[in-house]
Amino acid sequence: MKTILLILQLFIFCPVHSIAADTTWLNNKWQPCSKENAAYFSINKGKQQQLYYNNSNALLMKGSFSDERLLYKEGTFTWYFPDGKLKDSITYVHNSPRYLAHFHSNGQMKTLLLYNDSNRAVFVNSWNQDGSVSFIDTFYHDRKHNECNKDTAWLKGIIERETDSCWHLRFYYITNNRLYINSYYKQRLCTTRIKDFEKYNEEGKLTDSSLYSLNGRRQEVWLFHHNCLISAYKKYDSLGKLSGTTVWDEYGNEQFIDPAIVYPSQPEGFRAWKNKVMMQINNDSSINWSKRSQYYGRVSIKLAIDSSGNLLSAYTRNPSPYPDLNSLILFVCRQYDKWKPGTVKGVRSSFIINCNFYFTGGKITGYQQTYL
Repeated sequence: MKTILLILQLFIFCPVHSIAADTTWLNNKWQPCSKENAAYFSINKGKQQQLYYNNSNALLMKGSFSDERLLYKEGTFTWYFPDGKLKDSITYVHNSPRYLAHFHSNGQMKTLLLYNDSNRAVFVNSWNQDGSVSFIDTFYHDRKHNECNKDTAWLKGIIERETDSCWHLRFYYITNNRLYINSYYKQRLCTTRIKDFEKYNEEGKLTDSSLYSLNGRRQEVWLFHHNCLISAYKKYDSLGKLSGTTVWDEYGNEQFIDPAIVYPSQPEGFRAWKNKVMMQINNDSSINWSKRSQYYGRVSIKLAIDSSGNLLSAYTRNPSPYPDLNSLILFVCRQYDKWKPGTVKGVRSSFIINCNFYFTGGKITGYQQTYL
């Protein structure tokens, strides 16, 4: 009888996550996989998420979201070392970080980063394990240049002080450890760019090179084709205003400069893209229609398109009062990550696109697109 009671007690008090029906197994890149190949597992309960180390069942992360799709972070997310010690603590307001702290394995704070309501970093400092101030720090970014866990990072960043007024910032591709960005800034917060700025693709080829004065004004810019030949040269005056541009094609022939601005465009054309996106949103059934039919208003989504036509980021700028519909629209917009590049005076440039979705009774009835 005692043996039976002991077995029942063990069953009752075993960790809930070990038998949860909603468990998702994840590999070391946080991609879904089989249990046998899993490094972690995730348990989602409504708007709450918890991640665990698969080899020990120890807690890795816990946090909450404001939407059922788990896209909008809200509140404090905490990360832990395998031994249970605090590793990271990040507080979000409407999916934007306000407070970020990293810790060494001995419990000493490693990095503290504070943001204002405009999502701009306003304070940063780093410390060594003994508590002394550190003048070099390592961190990780995803493809949208948001700080992230090393497992899911696209880039590894290293910032190091060279002098009191010069900080050297480098980013490396995680996939091959090649240099992505080499740059210099006047402050640790990287607000004033100085000296050289260079950007490379994953093949190691130079794509952009700029020269800045010590007061942060741009002086010269060189852009390069994929075959490494120069595609454009820009010259700036002492005030940092563009004074001249020369453009070459991929064969080295100088080209006529079109003064008009050509905005990024959808590969299939604006009308076809708009109709496809509106249909995809309107045909989605993830939100109960008895609830969704009461939705009226507008949501504004901003898309950041780089000079190669890649979607760098998509985020809600002016949300509607309905987080689930905001989340659905953002989810659909993020699926279209390839655009025709935009140009300024014949040179490919980055753009911000403001997408306004208007809805009546939960259905998208209008769409307007502007550029910044």
